[in-house]
Amino acid sequence: MMFDRIKKYLYALTHSKKYDNIIPLGYNCEIAYRFYKHFKFFDASLFGWSFVTFEQLKYSLLNMDKLCNGGIEYDYPSHTLKCKNSGIYFHGRTPHDKFSDNEQENQKIIEQDAAELQSRTEHLKEKFFNYANDGKKNLYIRKIHLSDGNTSDSGIEQKRNEILWIYNFLKDYCKNDFTFLLVVEEKFYDKFLFDDEKIQTRSILAYSPDDAVTKKKAGDPFGWKILFTEFQPKHKKKQKGKLKFELN
Repeated sequence: MMFDRIKKYLYALTHSKKYDNIIPLGYNCEIAYRFYKHFKFFDASLFGWSFVTFEQLKYSLLNMDKLCNGGIEYDYPSHTLKCKNSGIYFHGRTPHDKFSDNEQENQKIIEQDAAELQSRTEHLKEKFFNYANDGKKNLYIRKIHLSDGNTSDSGIEQKRNEILWIYNFLKDYCKNDFTFLLVVEEKFYDKFLFDDEKIQTRSILAYSPDDAVTKKKAGDPFGWKILFTEFQPKHKKKQKGKLKFELN
């Protein structure tokens, strides 16, 4: 297996592709985290640091004006902020270890973080639109999640239909030349190949657990290294400040 992975890495080195705009579309933060660890920066994006199912993504793409504009609530188990309209969970600004036993102080933090999230998403919605219309080359990335209950033939077919819905939406929405990159676990790779060359599929041996996405050694770090050796940003930027997970 290691020999095959070295071959994949060498292929990635000699077939690298560069994009002006790299835009994650969920389903969770692992794409953003692995991108950041590989390139030492991350270009803020609407769905980069969020947990978003297909139905939530579909709702948001069709109702962008309602995203984070109908109330935001704090979810203590996941330490995230939930958009009531879409159901998407976003990371707030404040690390969860800054919360205390003082409910009044906690509520103040939540209100401040909710206001910041609303302001942030308004900016990122505009950026999402601009990146689709700036005449440059885009890479949209979606991590495909299959739970234990939807790996049947019908479950796979449903996921493929979801992928095609997103792709068709992007064809109508995005005026730029773009590629839609699917990231799947290795055991499902053959199930998610498409004839359209604009839909590319790459595999990771195993995802990080949802509650350990920002753990450096979780999942398949080398698999992500291979992926981001092949698919790269055209322009590398300097990261301003530390990201939230680095402050915990």
